Amino acid sequence: MKKMILLVAAVLIVIALVYANHRLRGSPRKLNWSFAPPAALQVEAQKPTRRPITHVVTAPGTIQPVVEVEISSQVVGRVLKLPVKEGDAVKKGALLAQLDAADYEARVRSAEARVQRLKAAIRQVSADLEKAERDDKRYKNLIASDAASIDERENVATILSRLQAARDMAQQESIEAQGALDAAQEDLRRTSIISPIDGVVAQILAEEGEVLIPGTMNLPGAVFMVISDMARMEVKTQIDESDVVRVRPGQRAWIYLTTDDRTAIPGVVQRVTPKGVKQVEVTTFETRILVESADPRVRSGMTASVEIEVRRHENALAVPIQAIRHRKRKDLPAEAVNEGATEASTTSSAASPATAPAAPGRTRRSREPEAEYLKVVFVIKDGKAQARLVQTDISDESHVEITSGLGSDDQVIMGPYRVLDVLKHGQAVEATGATATRPAGS
Repeated sequence: MKKMILLVAAVLIVIALVYANHRLRGSPRKLNWSFAPPAALQVEAQKPTRRPITHVVTAPGTIQPVVEVEISSQVVGRVLKLPVKEGDAVKKGALLAQLDAADYEARVRSAEARVQRLKAAIRQVSADLEKAERDDKRYKNLIASDAASIDERENVATILSRLQAARDMAQQESIEAQGALDAAQEDLRRTSIISPIDGVVAQILAEEGEVLIPGTMNLPGAVFMVISDMARMEVKTQIDESDVVRVRPGQRAWIYLTTDDRTAIPGVVQRVTPKGVKQVEVTTFETRILVESADPRVRSGMTASVEIEVRRHENALAVPIQAIRHRKRKDLPAEAVNEGATEASTTSSAASPATAPAAPGRTRRSREPEAEYLKVVFVIKDGKAQARLVQTDISDESHVEITSGLGSDDQVIMGPYRVLDVLKHGQAVEATGATATRPAGS
């Protein structure tokens, strides 16, 4: 009998539930089959904070001197002496290498002799020319007194012209000989290779007894020594095209050596090349960062990473990065989506100049389909998690700036991560720990 009563009671309960479900069909409400409400999720919450946020662009690079000179010989010669070694500090004008100058000294002596010979030839022609000018003047007087014939006068005039031409030729040859002498003396001077800058001998690629040859830029074997100005160092890095639009000369930068990634060395952006280089489907732009600190750890050839401060907001409304979540549009209530879209539109309109002319036609953004995922934060309201659509701006390693969708008094759910990953709009939550919201007056 007892079993029959329990069976009838179970049937009646099922019938009642089916009837209730039928009555609620077409209604947005759903039948709750559970016998007790779900337990509130334990979350960590706190209010947004006002703090400075600095957005940085990070890139790897190589340290090198700002001024580095590759030394090559301008004449062919065997190295007789190398008075410096790698690591030596040298001053501008100091002797770096002495080449065998015997052949060039002989060329100078030969050129000097030719110059002196031509000078003597000019003196001889000048003397003959003076005599011819006197003869010409005398024959003019004789013709005037009918003491000489016209033919004799013309012969003297011809000799005078030939001597004038010989003198001019000798003078031009003298100029040519002097140029050859200057070139020979310059080649002789170049057998003594001197430092063009103050710096340090960074590399020597030749030894005494080897023959140096002159060469053009990038000719293998032409460079035999490298002089670097270690007083001014820079980091040469490549910035991705997506970040380079925010990088400008004069921006503050911080340099971290691979050997010590905790101590920052101050720097400043010197220049950004206007033309990019495409490598493996990515376009990068060479950027030079001047090292402002005379740190003894900084050496040429070291690898480093740089952080360039491209934007900084001193009083940003910020939340931890993990508080920003992405949820599908269909999983959010329509009122939250509409409210967030309206607020974002208002914020955008307020930020744009009132006098800016409207662009003709449709913008690219208006042609794009609505995003499937929306950026939200969850706040606690009436003991439940409420999704808020937010607009963000710059971020640093730990926090992100909120520009719309959140108030400074909202209790934002910050964690734990496993809860944030599955948290839904409308779920019951309870703040715990030091970040929990306390009742007024407590």
